[in-house]
Amino acid sequence: MKIKKDRKVNKSIVKKNVVIPNLLLSHTYFLNDQHTSYITIGYNIETFKPVIILYKNTVFHELSTDAWTTIVYNNLEMIRNHFYSENSISFVELPKIDGNCDVKLTCRNNERHILFTNGHKKIILNFEEWERVSAWSSFLQSYIMWSETNWQDVWNYYNLYTMKCFDQKTFSLEMKDFFIPPVIGYNYFNYSRLFNEIPILCKNKIINEYYSNVVKQSLIQ
Repeated sequence: MKIKKDRKVNKSIVKKNVVIPNLLLSHTYFLNDQHTSYITIGYNIETFKPVIILYKNTVFHELSTDAWTTIVYNNLEMIRNHFYSENSISFVELPKIDGNCDVKLTCRNNERHILFTNGHKKIILNFEEWERVSAWSSFLQSYIMWSETNWQDVWNYYNLYTMKCFDQKTFSLEMKDFFIPPVIGYNYFNYSRLFNEIPILCKNKIINEYYSNVVKQSLIQ
């Protein structure tokens, strides 16, 4: 006689690996003490334009600086009133910029939130997290305005870096090759940090451009 054993099936939750975009010269500001929610601002490693990444609990949205300014910064007073007033509105939709997420102010069971939605991805910031956003808002906006005027300087530095790489037939430079652009102007970066981040964060871009340059040179010859 065979005794049937009950087998318990453990349903394990498989967490998807979330690949968050790398940014040059990035700065991260946490929105809670658990460090599960944060804002990162830096330069896109392909276009070199400044972007903002909003992250919470393995979900992230990448927003342009224009979207952040139009949707969030320009509506700070409305958002503050939403969190501090006693009005029990169900939701208010904030202005939208094409290609970025929808942002709504929501209230359910007297709990107020700000909801960022892009497709099936949702990030809900509570009152405490919004207070951190609000506290950082003036500083972030000044940094955004500065980065919007100088992102091309980051791009130019990258181009100078790759030119030196191509001359030496390598994908990365050594510290002895460190350089500062001959014309800095008024926009001064942490060039040491940029010099060391480029070969790591832009590795694939450099390799692709290197071989593209090799092909072009061979066709010319």
